[in-house]
Amino acid sequence: MEQSLLFGTYPAVANAQTQNEKITQLSSIATGYLYKDIFTFERIRKPRLVEDLLKLLALQLGSEVSLNELAQTLGVSRSTVERYLELLEKAFVIRRLHTLKRNLRNEIKGNFKVYFFDLGIRNYIINAFNPLDTRMDLGPLFENYFIMERMKKVENEQGYLSPVYFWRTHTGHEIDFIEEKDGLLHAYECKWSPRAAISTPPKAFAEAYPNFRFNCVTSENYSQYLL
Repeated sequence: MEQSLLFGTYPAVANAQTQNEKITQLSSIATGYLYKDIFTFERIRKPRLVEDLLKLLALQLGSEVSLNELAQTLGVSRSTVERYLELLEKAFVIRRLHTLKRNLRNEIKGNFKVYFFDLGIRNYIINAFNPLDTRMDLGPLFENYFIMERMKKVENEQGYLSPVYFWRTHTGHEIDFIEEKDGLLHAYECKWSPRAAISTPPKAFAEAYPNFRFNCVTSENYSQYLL
């Protein structure tokens, strides 16, 4: 698990023996794919802008992202940011997760979260390879890992991906990941520490969406939802 959260799951990286070798492999993947093929095939005129956007997204892992804020920070238009996000999704670098918004007046609407297909690439972008027990982003790393691997599993089994969301209200109630299948919402809350596990979802969610199943995923039980 620690290796996956720090260095991702690319085979060449996983098979490397030392940390320096793993980082060298990630550098080769990033420069040969992210910063070369994408720019060449898509005729990106401002490659630095893509790099800056990726760094912002990497630093906001697990948090809500606003198109307007990204555009303002980067000094470009909202439409430019949207185009680059679509490009990065098509290239399987990132995946956006949008909000579930149907019943409650105070549900968050409009924003989204961004997760990386591979955490090694994410950590390479911001040069963050320090051990898990020293990190402030352990929760978002675990959340990213579980959500992306869960989506891959479902898509591989079904041949397509069921509708997926996250849920949050303006009062701070939230659920990390929701799958919609056969009229039922499968809700997952990610907690790295088993001691932080919860057994029920927020009351507001349960009342608004009675047809649900709730699971709390931790570093001890995550494999049962991925294998």
